[in-house]
Amino acid sequence: MDRASGEFVRVQSLARKMALNLGIDGAKNREAVVNIHRWGIEQAAESAVGGNLMLELLKEFVGRLMPNDRKEVLAFLGTKTGSLGGGQEEQQILNSYIGALKGLGKKDKRRPQPN
Repeated sequence: MDRASGEFVRVQSLARKMALNLGIDGAKNREAVVNIHRWGIEQAAESAVGGNLMLELLKEFVGRLMPNDRKEVLAFLGTKTGSLGGGQEEQQILNSYIGALKGLGKKDKRRPQPN
């Protein structure tokens, strides 16, 4: 399966809907969201082919992580990155997931401070 396939797009849409169903109360679902990430990272590391696509799906759940939990997930990911290598596309997916966990690429919604 690849990111452009219709099957992957449907699964990604389902992941997005599941993430939205977790609601906005991060504390309420904190443990569940961390476990989703840990399980997904383990699945990606154990998969021989296309495992990093799981990381692409996990990006849908990054917004539901509390800031401290992002650090925990990054640390856990660090223990598995040796298994998540692969080609250029796999590395791009991994870097994108790491960037999402670090909050890179997020638009700053704060108002600019006057000089």
